[in-house]
Amino acid sequence: MKYCSNCGEPNPDHARFCAKCGCEIQSGVSGTTPSPASASSQYTLTPDDVMPNTYLWQSIVVTILCCLPLGIPAIVYAAQVERYYTQGNVDAAQRASNNAKNFCIAALASGLAIYVAYIIYIIAIGGIIAGFAGLSSI
Repeated sequence: MKYCSNCGEPNPDHARFCAKCGCEIQSGVSGTTPSPASASSQYTLTPDDVMPNTYLWQSIVVTILCCLPLGIPAIVYAAQVERYYTQGNVDAAQRASNNAKNFCIAALASGLAIYVAYIIYIIAIGGIIAGFAGLSSI
């Protein structure tokens, strides 16, 4: 029985890739159970690594004020940044941070577009009503 060095999943002896996570199984890892430390310490932080911005408060603000459908994924990605960073996976933390930022920008842009369209609509309706008021006095 081979065990995946990434997730610890037991796999058949003839398997080249893990059935659970898809990582390649090393040939010398058969018959032993992986230690919890080796299965979870795939990533290591260096002193130069800085946690990416989470964009959590921005995600909450655009969710409440601008666009709920785009704000929810922004909050989800923002919540993942710190978890990935504390696991040592700086690349995944950076990807989650970028996704949170992109969803914040999309939510803000769509919210502003909706507000501008609403203002134009109100001005147009006001002009139409004013036009009817002017015709009734003739």
